[in-house]
Amino acid sequence: MSDTITDINSLNVGTLVLNDGAYYTVQIAGGVKYLRQLTEAELSTYFENNSWTLSYALDTNSWVSFHDYYPSVMVNTRNILFSSDYKRLYKHNVKDKYAKYYFVGSSQPVYASYVDAVFNPENVFTKVFSTVNWVSKTTNAAGTNLHQQTITDLLIYNSYQCSGSLDLTLKSSSNAEALNYNMYNREGTWGVNKFRDLVNNTANPFIDSELNVISSNINSNKPWYTQKRFIDKFIISRFSFDNVSQNSLYLYDVSANMRLSAR
Repeated sequence: MSDTITDINSLNVGTLVLNDGAYYTVQIAGGVKYLRQLTEAELSTYFENNSWTLSYALDTNSWVSFHDYYPSVMVNTRNILFSSDYKRLYKHNVKDKYAKYYFVGSSQPVYASYVDAVFNPENVFTKVFSTVNWVSKTTNAAGTNLHQQTITDLLIYNSYQCSGSLDLTLKSSSNAEALNYNMYNREGTWGVNKFRDLVNNTANPFIDSELNVISSNINSNKPWYTQKRFIDKFIISRFSFDNVSQNSLYLYDVSANMRLSAR
């Protein structure tokens, strides 16, 4: 590959060339070499698209969030943000179109939103973590508060343990006796205390380089007597909202209950 063309005749046929932001291959016809620009479909045979977008907060001078969409160009007016994938122009922050970015086929997929919170008080001490708590508000398009709705998934992990993604079920009068719930709401504070380590093999990773769970190393059928409590100097909790309902979720506060390990 070359990023500066000096003599095309010195390049082999099929050589991939980057020039002025576009990719070409060296071709030959009638004994004369020339550059042919690759189509978008052809580019996928040369590259794996692992793109993402990172946003920067001017008030804290820090990078604050990753985004699933990856535009070719972004522009803004005083109040509106636009982006393009070279096919269409998209307007961002549209009401009632949450986490929908770009068309795949004829539809826009809905992405989940999540916040990772690190709980690491008294960081030199090992703790036993028992409960993860949060305060949130969910509203529909009409602005009505949905008091019995909150985040949809919770993931908890530390340096060697992981709960896997927990599909949250609220404790109610109908399921309290059956114990088939893992979340409760006490006077506006949500909580989960039914989480255990489901890592199958601690010698292998369970979170990849893009912070996604490696499901092949999570065993949801792990025998209960081998599912240990979370014991470490810290835990990371991922509070996720799948956005399927297209409601608005406001996450106000997060916390964790713990005690010092006796060992």
